Amino acid sequence: MKADVTSLEYTMHMIFRLPFPPSVNTYWRNYRGRMVLSARGRDYKKKVYEDLSGERTFLKTPLAGRLRVVVDIYVPDKRRRDIDNCAKALLDAIGDAEIYEDDSQIDELLLRRAPIDRPDGHVMIFIEELTVVGRLTRFIRKCGIWR
Repeated sequence: MKADVTSLEYTMHMIFRLPFPPSVNTYWRNYRGRMVLSARGRDYKKKVYEDLSGERTFLKTPLAGRLRVVVDIYVPDKRRRDIDNCAKALLDAIGDAEIYEDDSQIDELLLRRAPIDRPDGHVMIFIEELTVVGRLTRFIRKCGIWR
């Protein structure tokens, strides 16, 4: 008799709305010969951290496995823009908000342009943990067995 392991698995996923991120062109600034986070970038990270406080409480520990991320980008206006320019600021801010450990965990990333949302725009994020190992690691950390 074979055991059906797949029936024991579940998929951890999260969906949330965040403000429209700054483009990579305004996210970094050159200060005395080195690249630093701009004031706009720091403000965005702070806003995302505050907005995701409920998700952090729910998770207890950051997602530890491989991830699939889908981002629907509701641009604020009709200006021509590359949608990939907002990905770096957005993914870094979510990582700093302790939703996942690091954006290097992302194996699949899909960016989709959505209808215009005046006046400020926003993004809808779907994050799914792809591996059982990640879920087990998070469970073990939550139980305090391993850190």
